[in-house]
Amino acid sequence: MPQANVRRSGSDESPPRWDLLDWAVPADQEELLGLLYGGESVLVQHDGEPVLGRVPGPRSGGSITAMSSTVGMTVALQQRLTLQPGLRVLDIGTGAGVTAAVACQIAGDAGVVTVDRDEHVTAAARVRLALLGHRPTTVTGDGANGWPAGGGYDRIFVS
Repeated sequence: MPQANVRRSGSDESPPRWDLLDWAVPADQEELLGLLYGGESVLVQHDGEPVLGRVPGPRSGGSITAMSSTVGMTVALQQRLTLQPGLRVLDIGTGAGVTAAVACQIAGDAGVVTVDRDEHVTAAARVRLALLGHRPTTVTGDGANGWPAGGGYDRIFVS
């Protein structure tokens, strides 16, 4: 996750204030690492904005519209799935693509489908997964009914 949002205002302050931290900004790196490994969900999208090509810095108002589970929680839950090479895996709630990346690494790209309702989140995950060498099926849509077109799943992970 090269970027993440952090709330800078109190819960009673209106409108809320946010900062978009970016790994490319040296002053943001320590705080960004703290967010990624701190045990809380990581806030990846503010108010439906595109995820790719964002300029780091302050935001005002709006709300967080996509987040990613913590690295530790994702790993613990995926261990319970007992992923193995060749399994078909459905990941509902793509977020930053962490779950899909781990599933691809273990089960193989061909068997992994990841679904998110937000086109910006899906597009960013597709690009970032490809940068890691993974090309799962990445779908924009409502995951409430899974993704029947790729059906016959051995494991389903819902964020």
